[in-house]
Amino acid sequence: MVERELGERKERLAAIRRDFKGPEYDPSAHLIARIRIAGERFWSEYLTAEVWTKVDRQSSSELVDAFSTEYLLKQEVLSTWSTVALALCKVVERETARAICTPWKEHFQRAAWKTPQAESETARKRIESRLMTFKTLQSCSSDNGHSPTLGQLVFIAKFWNDPMMDRCTDLFKNIRSRVNRASPDFSDRVAKLARVLEQPLKTDGAALTIPEVRNRSAHPREDEDVDWTSFIDQIRETLGKPPVELLKLVVHLTVAGKSAQQGAAPDADSAALHQRQ
Repeated sequence: MVERELGERKERLAAIRRDFKGPEYDPSAHLIARIRIAGERFWSEYLTAEVWTKVDRQSSSELVDAFSTEYLLKQEVLSTWSTVALALCKVVERETARAICTPWKEHFQRAAWKTPQAESETARKRIESRLMTFKTLQSCSSDNGHSPTLGQLVFIAKFWNDPMMDRCTDLFKNIRSRVNRASPDFSDRVAKLARVLEQPLKTDGAALTIPEVRNRSAHPREDEDVDWTSFIDQIRETLGKPPVELLKLVVHLTVAGKSAQQGAAPDADSAALHQRQ
């Protein structure tokens, strides 16, 4: 059984090697290299070069991995579709952290918390949820801290410009004061980011947010009943197609955050991204 399956996969790879053309300019005879070059060209054109060149190197590598894996899945060489969804979601997680977490670690470390008087049980629960996010920020900003999960990043985005959070700490007020000079609509874009990440992607009989897709795709026992091809198509559209263009959104935030750290106005590339959104 195993030998037969391996033989069938070998035959499929041979067929791909014969049929896959890849970019016309590719001098490489190596099949996987040709597929990866095709993936790089696809993402550069799909996202635009100005976005593609600004994502983290590991993110660009994972986007190409997702392209290559999806091609091999369609050719029935591979069989686990959730790996593509996981790769795309990890890119969202990394780029979101670069946009609203990584540049502000010093602020997180210095921030102080003061629990306000809770007027009701509802208010007490709201304060507790914000305290959990505050503790996450201080933990991830330590020398040994781990980057927050995509689910935690959603709460950071939601509480970025939040009156209750501002009652508890000056953390976000101080960050907003600094970053808004470089990008006056920065907080509005963070709010849009939160909405996008909380908006369910829908297929027949299922609705999952991107953080939920990330969690389901990372745990094989939970992915069996998911229509992964439909979710993958929707995630890809969310990443690069209007009106969301999620990667363009987070790249703009990353560029604007760097400008704020340097005390400068956004550069020409950031301005171009701003005008196109």
